[in-house]
Amino acid sequence: MKKTLILILATPTYPNELRFRFDKEIREIEDTIRRAVRKDLFEIRVRNAVRPSDIRRALASCNPCAKAQLQT
Repeated sequence: MKKTLILILATPTYPNELRFRFDKEIREIEDTIRRAVRKDLFEIRVRNAVRPSDIRRALASCNPCAKAQLQT
């Protein structure tokens, strides 16, 4: 059974201009999975610039049970 990794990203704004390098982090995760022996067991889904309300939708898009709960 394939496992889905959902990377939910939001970029907060800090006064000291601290920037996160999510693109680099995602690339490292994808490279690690590509080199894995059983890489076919994983699927990566990335959701960028999410708002709090987007989190439930992102989870529901990957989980049919959660999707059904959102519709009720």
